[in-house]
Amino acid sequence: MPLQLLALPFDVLEHVAYFAATTQVEGPPSNTIVFSQASKALYQSLSFEHNPGLYSRIFRFKFDVDAPLRRFGPKILNGRVSANELRTRFQMLKRLRNGIGYQAKLRDVETQQQDLWTAVLMMLEVRKSAILKVCVLLTGLKNDGKNSKQLKEYGRIDPWLKAFFLDTGGGSYAEHDLVFNHWPRDNLNNRIALWLLCLCGG
Repeated sequence: MPLQLLALPFDVLEHVAYFAATTQVEGPPSNTIVFSQASKALYQSLSFEHNPGLYSRIFRFKFDVDAPLRRFGPKILNGRVSANELRTRFQMLKRLRNGIGYQAKLRDVETQQQDLWTAVLMMLEVRKSAILKVCVLLTGLKNDGKNSKQLKEYGRIDPWLKAFFLDTGGGSYAEHDLVFNHWPRDNLNNRIALWLLCLCGG
């Protein structure tokens, strides 16, 4: 079977790989990765490391790109940059999906903060609240909802935030502080998570 595939022109193989990744918006391009591993030759042609242009196209399908293109120009989303961003975002989304980082214990605070910032920046392109209308006017942010779809449907950001704020042992320590009649802790991660909760409609 791989030999028959390799008999096809490369642009056809690349189109098949792109189609496999874009059957739905939410979720990583798992089908394309599996397809690229059918043979060594396919891997060399279609893997993330060897074909950033393919993964750049996939990034443009799966995430909102109008705002960065308008603000920074096409160079901001060149092949390697947007391919790397595709990988970074889905690593973050997988951590959220698996509930990693919401607990006070067994967490990497720096990674948690990076994930929260990434999620906030993605969601800033979504909401139409009065505050964000000002953000839209000032920054020119615009999207068609792909970022929100990735965060909510694939990343399951809503239950992650609920656990972060309300679970016993949640990373915000809110439940602990309420039990002892303390003010909620004022730290950067809690502030970012609170913004994210508002942006997600919580």
